[in-house]
Amino acid sequence: MRGFLWVLPAIALAAGCQTGSVKMEKELSRLIADLELQVRDLEKKTNIAYFDAVTSGKQEVYDTYSRLNIQLSTVYSDREIFSRLRELRESGKIRDSLLARQLDILYNTFLANQMDKEKLEAIIKAQTDLEQKFSTYRALIDGKAISDNDIDSVLKNSNDSRELEKFWLASKQIGDTVAADVISLVRMRNAVARDLGFSNYHDMSLRLSDQDPEQVEKLFDELDELTRDAFASLKAAMDQKLAARYHVPTGELMPWHYQ
Repeated sequence: MRGFLWVLPAIALAAGCQTGSVKMEKELSRLIADLELQVRDLEKKTNIAYFDAVTSGKQEVYDTYSRLNIQLSTVYSDREIFSRLRELRESGKIRDSLLARQLDILYNTFLANQMDKEKLEAIIKAQTDLEQKFSTYRALIDGKAISDNDIDSVLKNSNDSRELEKFWLASKQIGDTVAADVISLVRMRNAVARDLGFSNYHDMSLRLSDQDPEQVEKLFDELDELTRDAFASLKAAMDQKLAARYHVPTGELMPWHYQ
């Protein structure tokens, strides 16, 4: 009888923990459902606007995409919801595996957007401006604008090294146009990532995508080690073939020959 009495508090404690877990899981389920209602249509509109922007190149469509993207990111920047997600995550009481996974994804999504509204809008607008420049840029050859398809056609079919060099270099002209914008965006992203406790934006992007930067680097080092000899052999055979096609020594092959 005495042993049974000792068991009763343990049973009561377990029951209380289970009740707390069920309560929190129900709260999380409601939160997920509420967020889904907020972002479902907005996500769809944002993705459609992005597709329309990159395929049309029109300024007004890019403006629409930027506006919708800001609205969507603002939902994920809500500090009160993020605080509650963190509490639920740290409670250790979300035992349902599917809910736990949804919580992790939501937490990481909200964490990436925990910044002042001014910074959020500035980054999104900078990203959108860069995407527009890339999608609408046309290289100039002999003073004439030429499409990416025309450049690709020459690089694929021409055997003239001078022509290949001209078109290949033209395909890189976009770099001069966007260099300053890219550097500015990198600095903005890195500053926000450091504010959130990460070393830089690259580190944050990997970790919030469930990847460990050290493991990723180790994986690529291992792949390099495993494929190095096979690549060198294949590259040597490729060089022989290209040298014969372009009538140049293998040591004089340039980037524009590798198409």
